[in-house]
Amino acid sequence: MKNKFLFTVALTLGAFSIAHAETPYLDLLEGGSLDQWNVGKDGTGWSLEDGVVHRWKDKAGYMMTKKKYKDFEFVFDWKIAEVGNSGVIYRAIKGKGFEYQILDDVKHVRGKDPLGLTAGLYALVPPIADKPYQAAGEWNTGRIIARGTHIEHWLNGVKVLEADMSSEDFKERLKKSKFKEVIAFGTMAAPISLQDHGDDVWFRNLKIREL
Repeated sequence: MKNKFLFTVALTLGAFSIAHAETPYLDLLEGGSLDQWNVGKDGTGWSLEDGVVHRWKDKAGYMMTKKKYKDFEFVFDWKIAEVGNSGVIYRAIKGKGFEYQILDDVKHVRGKDPLGLTAGLYALVPPIADKPYQAAGEWNTGRIIARGTHIEHWLNGVKVLEADMSSEDFKERLKKSKFKEVIAFGTMAAPISLQDHGDDVWFRNLKIREL
């Protein structure tokens, strides 16, 4: 009887472990295609060649995943043109949501504002001052973790900011921001959006897993 009990417990724990194993990453460029994306305003303006997505056309519009995500981990490589500006937008409502800022910190005017710097939570939370940033034209690796009220931004393997939406600090930041009138800001499932801000930007190795 004891052995039978132990065998049953082992099976139960094994099933629990399998059920709670980490969800594997989904390759958002699987097969070398953009099938998992809505591509810009008219399907042009963004290209995919040799695994690299390039926003190249003026007024291309955003490139957005067809699926909506709320709690997720998104990893991506990116590089920005000189004096360029772009970003990864998530949990957006009518285009207004959280943004992982991508910027030429050195030459772009927004580089003078801590809330506009690369890897920051745009207009809300700045990244750490000594982040490991590769200059415009060089590849960087970004990572976004969004789980409930918890938000993290990573750059080149280093966590550069952490925010708790339920904290008084975050609530005060939101009240002072351009998003203060957005109802339920940052709480809704939404597409992952690669921003068209008028400048050339490149992405590769776009992978996501739901949490």
